[in-house]
Amino acid sequence: VLSEVKKFSGKKKVSVKVLGNSGNENSAQNLIISGIRDTVKDSRMMELSEASVLDNVKFESEETVRDLILKGEQPDILVCLSETDTISAYQCVVDYNMVGKISIIGYYSSAEILEQIEKGIISSTVSINAEEMGRLAMDGMHEYLMEEYVNGYLSVGAELITNANVQEHMKEEDL
Repeated sequence: VLSEVKKFSGKKKVSVKVLGNSGNENSAQNLIISGIRDTVKDSRMMELSEASVLDNVKFESEETVRDLILKGEQPDILVCLSETDTISAYQCVVDYNMVGKISIIGYYSSAEILEQIEKGIISSTVSINAEEMGRLAMDGMHEYLMEEYVNGYLSVGAELITNANVQEHMKEEDL
């Protein structure tokens, strides 16, 4: 988020909107939002707020992003916490001619998202290492079977995919 804020250096305050799912108590999203808030709390260059998406449904996500763009709350940066929100955000930014005016920080690394990073429509995306997640899950299951206890929180590494490294991820996806 902070690196994207630098792109808007001519503005007094950069508006950052985090799209989060309000349909349930998603602890992973709450942790991410809390982490973002803690990281930027002392920044005087940005104004951080949240926009709730009812459920993780494409239609609801598109409606939320469209309203943000068209109803005067247009953010400079959209931070998406789901694949659905990321895809909805880039489609709305394209549909309403806001490419270059709104930066998108996405979540997940599908072929569609990687292609939009390559085109410059999505600035970056956060990708969770699925292989590591599977390995940690198996290790956790093994530990539970052996010890009858396992920590309820297993930390999985994340990677930021940008235009600088998108080609290597596209090769991994066979694009």
